[in-house]
Amino acid sequence: MVTTAVKPSSAHSPNGHMRTREAVSRPKTREKWVYLFSEGNARMRDLLGGKGADLAEMARLGLPVPPGFIVTTQACNAYHAAGEEFPPGLWGQILDALKEIEKLTGKRLGDPRDPLLVSCPLRGQALHAGHDGHDP
Repeated sequence: MVTTAVKPSSAHSPNGHMRTREAVSRPKTREKWVYLFSEGNARMRDLLGGKGADLAEMARLGLPVPPGFIVTTQACNAYHAAGEEFPPGLWGQILDALKEIEKLTGKRLGDPRDPLLVSCPLRGQALHAGHDGHDP
C-alpha cells in the first residue's frame, strides 16, 4: 500500500516500465521522506498523516495490514513549495520502499503473472483546504 500516486516520468523507460534501481539517479539527502509501515506509529501523526499513522500503528500492533509505505506530509509540502517538483531524494526513497515491499511480498510491480498490486490514496490536509483531515 502506498500513500501517494505522484511519480516523475523520468523514472520510467520509454515503454512505460519502471527503470531498474541502477538506472535512476538518486540525489543524496538527509531528509527522510518515506517510511515503511513498520517504521511508524500513532505518535507520528503530524509527519505521516492520520491514515498513515493509523496504518503504521496497526502494523506495529501485529494486525493484518499488508506491507506498505507512507510519503510524509513534509515531502508533500516540499513538493508543492517547489512548484510540484519532487524534493531531492524522494523518488529514490520511494523506489527503495517499493523494492522492500516487493521483497516482503514476493511479488513485483508490473509482473504479468503475479503482480504486486498497490493502492495509492492521495489525501492530505494541504491538498484539501478547510478539511480537518478526518473522514466525514
